[in-house]
Parts: sequence; structure tokens; C-alpha cells
Amino acid sequence: MATTPAPDTTTAPPFWDRLIPSPPQGLPIGDELAAIASDAAHRASKLLRMHESADHAQASRSDEPAPGPLDPVTDLVRLLRHTSDKGTVETAAARAGLRTGQLRTLRAAFAFHGEAGVRAVLHCAEVDPSNLEHAARQLASVRSHTRTPLHCRHNRITDLDAGIQLRLVDDTWYPFTRTPQNGWAPARGAAQLPTAAYSAARLATRSRGA
Repeated sequence: MATTPAPDTTTAPPFWDRLIPSPPQGLPIGDELAAIASDAAHRASKLLRMHESADHAQASRSDEPAPGPLDPVTDLVRLLRHTSDKGTVETAAARAGLRTGQLRTLRAAFAFHGEAGVRAVLHCAEVDPSNLEHAARQLASVRSHTRTPLHCRHNRITDLDAGIQLRLVDDTWYPFTRTPQNGWAPARGAAQLPTAAYSAARLATRSRGA
């Protein structure tokens, strides 16, 4: 009966004498890994405290789904929320496939409204058209040029003449103002009332022009 010969290991160097292969390009360096590990530990500690302090009966209700994980872009913005180093931001944007200006917009949205603000920038959702129509009628009380029609599409109401856009996400209106490049920049003042969010956007526009 034929037997398979044992592999010859007498000529192979021990693993501690072998060269360590270089890591693939694009992986985090030491300082970045330390920052990620520190952030992960902080989040884990925070989640544990929340879990321990949560009411058991409330936590066990089946009609309240647990919050899902953050999408990679939102999590990246969260990780960079305290970063001021321009090189780090540019590198992070390149790795994420974003322009630096796009990442700057997302960081501003996070600073104003947290994760929900980032969702307002990224996601263009379909909502009940009646919600937009009702909000558009409410805005007549705060607009100075009511004869100019508003553009209602998806989850957004746009006032082109005023350079203001409102975006509805989870029953909250998020204000945006038009940039010189004809883009939209997030502003402070998210509110459940569209009139309040519109007034916040108008204030941001006036402050920028002052």
C-alpha cells in the first residue's frame, strides 16, 4: 500500500527567520490604527453603558427594532469629526472615493445634526407627495415671494429664487442653502416644522452674505 511521504521541513527556515511580507497598499498606518482602536473602545464602552441603563421592559419590546450599523461613509465622517489635519482629510476622501469638498460637506452636516444630517446629504428618498404639498402651503407664511413656485420632488422642497432647499428625513426638515457652485450646503436649524427649517436656512444665507 502506497503511503504519502512526509513533507521535507529540514531545509525550510523557522518562521522567526523568514521575511515579513509588506502590508498591502492603502491599509491604515500605526497612528490611524491606534485612533480607530481608541474610537472602537469608546463606542463599545458607550454602548455597554446604554445597555446597562436601559429599561429592560422597554428594551425587550418587539415593535421597536434595534438600530442598525452605520454605513461606511457615515462612519468615516464620524471618525473624522475632530480631525483638523488637512492631509488626513484628503487621504480619507481619496480612499472613500469622495472629493475633498464632498467630505467637507458631510462633515459640516455631521457637526450640525449628527448622523441624521449626513443621511440628509446622502439620501434622496421618496416620500408621500401630500407631505410635500402640505409643507409647501405652510411655507407661504414665511416666504417673501410666494408667486414663485416651489419645486417639490422626492423628499425635497426647493426655492430656487431664495437659494433654499428643505429635505425631509424621518419627519424632520433639514435646511440647505445654495453654494456659489450651485450645490447645496447644510445649515443649522433642523426642525419638525418646515417653516422653522426654512427660516433657519434664510438666516444662514443672510449670515453668509453679510
